[in-house]
Amino acid sequence: MTDEYLNVKDAARLAGCSTKTLYRRMKRGELAYKTGEDQRRLIRAVDAMAVTTANPIACGIQQNPLTAERLKRIEQKLDALVILQEKLLALYQPRSLASLASKHTRS
Repeated sequence: MTDEYLNVKDAARLAGCSTKTLYRRMKRGELAYKTGEDQRRLIRAVDAMAVTTANPIACGIQQNPLTAERLKRIEQKLDALVILQEKLLALYQPRSLASLASKHTRS
């Protein structure tokens, strides 16, 4: 993937930002590109992915304290559900698939 080049539209989609943001970064010299045979700019896929990780705010991913708190609560709930599921599976261990099926078939 290091030598895979993308047009600006595809690079923006990969980076999660607008084409305008990529052109602005190219103009400032913050994003390397090469010119293709049809005079269009091509950006390495690796460089496009680095745009998002280097500056998430420029790509529209803003740190919102409320969003961060919600994500933390969701993560905690998910962890609790995983623990509960593991406990339930430990309690409910059928000897075989046939015995499991016989418990859940209706006569």
